[in-house]
Amino acid sequence: MTDEWKKFALYADTREIVRLENVNKLKDNGNLLCYDCEQRIMCKGGEGTTMKKHFAHYPGNRCDIYTRDGSGEGQEHKLGKLILKKELEEKKIIEYYDICRDCGLWIGSTIEIEDGDSIVLEGRISEDMNDRRRGDIVIFDKTRKVKWIIEVWHTHKTEKSNRPENCVEFSTRDIFDHRREGKDLINQFYECPTCFSEKERLKEERIQKEKSLEEDERIRMEKKIQEEKTRTENGRVKNDERIQEEKRQEEREMIRIEKEI
Repeated sequence: MTDEWKKFALYADTREIVRLENVNKLKDNGNLLCYDCEQRIMCKGGEGTTMKKHFAHYPGNRCDIYTRDGSGEGQEHKLGKLILKKELEEKKIIEYYDICRDCGLWIGSTIEIEDGDSIVLEGRISEDMNDRRRGDIVIFDKTRKVKWIIEVWHTHKTEKSNRPENCVEFSTRDIFDHRREGKDLINQFYECPTCFSEKERLKEERIQKEKSLEEDERIRMEKKIQEEKTRTENGRVKNDERIQEEKRQEEREMIRIEKEI
């Protein structure tokens, strides 16, 4: 996957994404754009030269997409989004597989674009203005209702708590392989209905067990408090009885002394 982001460009006339190995220097130079800054670029090197085939900006352009070193994580993420957006715009449909992350079940699915739909990069996923979440690619219908949210991940998947039901997520590796070799796109964050129901059942069992334990603890505490009250009350009664007995003894002693006098 190293430097994968450097192997793509756009055709200026059609805005179609093209891979480096499919570019004809003699035919295509003059019709190539950088997918990042969208300025003219050229294809250099390759057969008949001592240089490796590569894309390059014209002198004076400050964009460093094709020259920078490093992991390129941000660029691969950006390119993955662009590839999917272009494919949806061109083909109006994306076929993919949902794979249940628990049982491994494969289910074929599609994302289809209809007349009036719009495809937006970094679109808002909610009409609630207090909800600041955005999707990498958001597909709206003609009424501006969200139909699909597509997330693209390179090294970190999104948290489940942040994902609405109409959301799928593809890896940059799958997207590049899909574009290059026609390999299947895989939504690996899928949970089939059977596994979902089983998890819900186990969740409900856990909740009920926790409630039962809480109720048992409440009863135990109430019993403990009642026992403490009983002990306190018994102690008070015994203390009262002891005081009364002491008084009776004092009275008997007084009577005895008076008789002796």
